[in-house]
Amino acid sequence: MPHVVSITNLGSLGMTPFRFVFFALLALRSFVLASTAFAQDEPPHSLDPRLKIELFAENPQIATPTGIDVDHAGRVWAIESNTHFPPEGYQGHPTDRVLVMEDKDGDRKADKITVFKDGLTHTMSIAVKPVWLEFDKGTRGPGDKGKEASAPRVSLSPPPLVVFIATRREILLCTDTDGDLKCDETKRLVHLETTGNYPHNGLAGFAFDALGNMFFGFGENLGADYKIIGSDGTTLSGGGEGGNVYRCRPDGSKLERWATGFWNPHASCFDAFGRLFTLDNDPDSRPPCRLLHIIPGGDYGYRFRNGRKGTHPFTSWNGEIPGTLPMVSGTGEAPSGIVCYESDGFPEDYLGTLLVGSWGDHRIDKFVLKPRGASFESMPQPVIKGGENFRPVGLALAPDGSLYVTDWVLKDYKLHGKGRVWRISAKEEPKRKVVTSDAVTENASPESLRALLASKRTDLRRGAAKSLSRMTDQADFLKALLRDDTTSTRSRCEILWAISQVPVELLNYHFQASVKLQDAPIRGRFDEAIVAAIPLLKTPQFLTERNDELGIAIDDYFVFGVKLNKSIPFHLASQVRVAVESRSIGERPVGLNEFDKQVTDALWESNYDKDGSLKLPVTFPHESEDPFLFAAKIAQHGSRNGDNMTFYMSQRYYVSNHHAQETTEWSRLAALLSARSGGPDSSSAVVRLGLTDESPLVRRAAIQWAGEEKLKQFRWLVESVLASEPMTGDLFMVCLASLSMLDGVPPAEFEKAPPVEHVLPIVKDAQRSASLRAIALRMLPPTLKELDGKLLGELVASTDEGLRREAVRTLGHSPIPERDQLLRGIAADESLDANLRADAVAGLAGVDHHAKLNDATRDLLVKLLRDKNETLTVEALRSLRGPAMAKADQPASDPKVTETLKQLDAELKTKEPGDSRPPLREAVEFAIGKRFTEKPSVDQPSTLDHQPSAAAGRRTFFHTNSAGCFKCHTVGGRGGQVGPDLTVIARTMDRQKLAESILEPSKEISPQFTTWAVETTSGKVLTGMLLGEEVNGDLRLGNNLGEVFFVPFKDIETRQPMKASIMPDKLHEQLTPTEFRDLIAYLETLK
Repeated sequence: MPHVVSITNLGSLGMTPFRFVFFALLALRSFVLASTAFAQDEPPHSLDPRLKIELFAENPQIATPTGIDVDHAGRVWAIESNTHFPPEGYQGHPTDRVLVMEDKDGDRKADKITVFKDGLTHTMSIAVKPVWLEFDKGTRGPGDKGKEASAPRVSLSPPPLVVFIATRREILLCTDTDGDLKCDETKRLVHLETTGNYPHNGLAGFAFDALGNMFFGFGENLGADYKIIGSDGTTLSGGGEGGNVYRCRPDGSKLERWATGFWNPHASCFDAFGRLFTLDNDPDSRPPCRLLHIIPGGDYGYRFRNGRKGTHPFTSWNGEIPGTLPMVSGTGEAPSGIVCYESDGFPEDYLGTLLVGSWGDHRIDKFVLKPRGASFESMPQPVIKGGENFRPVGLALAPDGSLYVTDWVLKDYKLHGKGRVWRISAKEEPKRKVVTSDAVTENASPESLRALLASKRTDLRRGAAKSLSRMTDQADFLKALLRDDTTSTRSRCEILWAISQVPVELLNYHFQASVKLQDAPIRGRFDEAIVAAIPLLKTPQFLTERNDELGIAIDDYFVFGVKLNKSIPFHLASQVRVAVESRSIGERPVGLNEFDKQVTDALWESNYDKDGSLKLPVTFPHESEDPFLFAAKIAQHGSRNGDNMTFYMSQRYYVSNHHAQETTEWSRLAALLSARSGGPDSSSAVVRLGLTDESPLVRRAAIQWAGEEKLKQFRWLVESVLASEPMTGDLFMVCLASLSMLDGVPPAEFEKAPPVEHVLPIVKDAQRSASLRAIALRMLPPTLKELDGKLLGELVASTDEGLRREAVRTLGHSPIPERDQLLRGIAADESLDANLRADAVAGLAGVDHHAKLNDATRDLLVKLLRDKNETLTVEALRSLRGPAMAKADQPASDPKVTETLKQLDAELKTKEPGDSRPPLREAVEFAIGKRFTEKPSVDQPSTLDHQPSAAAGRRTFFHTNSAGCFKCHTVGGRGGQVGPDLTVIARTMDRQKLAESILEPSKEISPQFTTWAVETTSGKVLTGMLLGEEVNGDLRLGNNLGEVFFVPFKDIETRQPMKASIMPDKLHEQLTPTEFRDLIAYLETLK
């Protein structure tokens, strides 16, 4: 009899009648408490009126569940956790166990529960082996004990029930050989050796690709050293680098690290086109949690050894460091389960979307993937929302298209005895017979299998393709489908994957000799099947070898007979480039180089208009600014040794005796990062070249290399970079972090200290170079109390122009009482540079936009209105703007200023248009109340004789009487921390995109800068960007004024992402047209 929890099964549970009564009473008490909690809490509900969510099981049927899966028969497999921080006196089951839940009477409720396996510890994930997944030839699968390994089957047969289970330390293969839903055999596939023992940052998160590979994640392990060992003895070690994603065969052999740079890649899934997506479920101090698109060899930036908060300059969270990869989207807090919806139970628009559960935000979100270069972007769209006691963990699709979800219920990490399983389905479930996996076995007819190739369900498509691919009489049919434009992309992908796994000795599809267009494996449209096929070109079915006897040139090999024309999809062409350079290819097959070239040429052509002019903006797939393409470029260099890398690190190299080829900073950066991947000190010459490179990007990477690998011989060069220009706030902190490492300070200690502790001593040290002190001063907040009148007075009096300029700019936002006096001294000194004086005039505006100026400051600014230098006149007008303008229902704070500006306006209007100096006229009109509501254009300056000024644009950016850009954004170390750092924004945006980001701020929002709406328990709604989360759960948010505020965890009712940017609309109305163009001119210089 199966191990069913029922009164008739007391003996199998080892219970006497007395013990049963005792535990029954205990369970009843737990059930009453759970029911009370449920009654007091908002049950989860669907925000999509087409869906419903229903309770499938709850405690005492299951307690504190984690992973979940649904098998081919619709049975729910769930892990009951009983070892994850048990409280003292915990009365639950002593170990973790896997429960099989069945609905025997069709009422959508679990009414039969079988214990499949017991005795587990810290168990996180479970996956029932898909019917289509096979074990490699020559290996023994489950149930093969004592049998010789056999050749692959011609078709798929119903297997014994095989289940993969991941505990913190092991991946187990468990088999039910006799069909009683109990584990009869257990085999260890992968195991972990480490001192780390935190329950949920070990092994977890299964995903299987169409080629039969198994993927799983491993968390940061709190930085402890480890060894991960596969079934064939393959051993991978590390410690402190952060979490990793691994790939192996389903028997645990051929283990390899697939990607790195995670906190905890807790759950993963593949979409219909073979793309892997992973959830990183803890951001510490770098929110949000991440949805990531995983590519082989990808580095996603997190380094635990640099400090767990993730704020160290050598740690990246959204691709900030070149060579690391960004997120697809931020997610809700603690995402723990993900599926790609490939089934037929939900409405049509769900097909292909990612569904993600958020444990901390009580939600299940839908993510619609939108192409972004070679990857994707998305935004969370809440689908299911619950109250405080809805804590979704694992997600799994059932054969009928419904979605099952485990629910931890309470926020406590310690075990508490509560637990639920929910079922989500269409409100009007389709009345149809659910096709089971029996339909794709050797007993199925070819006709029925052909029909299933078009199924919306991945398991049916894949199983049908694999069975058909091994039938000799179906080969021509499958080849015809690949070349038919009407075949769906999903079907083409499955057919390609299936054929690639058929042994050529069993059935040869003869793609190896595809030297004519009509023989190409794929013809017709350019779609995701092309990208999916590229890694297959090294497999025996597709491997094309050059035949010199035929005299066929590479150009004549038609790997793909696709239409490469001006309608070629950019994102797919970019993904082709990534796939071509991927490490999964190795040495390129014959013909792939030419195809890659054809794709690139087609992209070039598609970016030209009919008149031959280049479209703007444009990004080509071979440029490295796309982080995924750049990662591919690094992989391309990877086969070269460090000595050869010096050739590519030069500023230019000779391609002939008479022609020098200039290199780009991105190509040199790729060479440096590739050289480093060859070993920690693979080429000291490359490090030296990197440290002396003209590009801050290249220098940054070399500085990080020198610091992390303790290359002390380069300390003096890192010191020299610290005092060089151009300097960014990031590069400055990178230098300090590297020097700290070279001096033996643990990186986690550097992260703990506020940046001011590293920077202020440099500013105060008169023995340091003036240029270094000037750069350091930029990095400090002007409100810092140590920046007092004595220190700033000394700096303003410096004979070094750069240091004096930075001191003036700091004074402009300083609250010290000596501020105005020091700035007036600079502003009134006619012997000084006009731009330095203008910076001082801008600073005299005051910290408060509407504050009344003191008499001496006002009188000087009014005097400057008559200055012969228009730059000073316009700056004086802007600084007088605040006191002259009314605020809400209050009159202007200085009517005298208002009257003066009205007189100046009248004077300007009496002059001839040619003498009226429109920028000045605009500034006067704006100051007395006029607003320019029409959206300005960046294509034409306000007058033919006035060219936009980057220097004036900088003052506009940092001016308190302007749009307030500096309140949220940082440039070169100055500014706020709420919005993105704009120090090098012009590297990724041209002037049109810069203007668009101001005029339409909500059109494109990076996932890291999503605005969140937080509803408090009192009903108040607070909006802002999520800047961090404290250990106690308090949220740190930033608003559109650049202000940072906290929301206590106890006051948070809900939080949801918003589609609107935190950056306010109509920002241009806070500027004159000239100021807008000046601002764009300034932003264009930020490279």
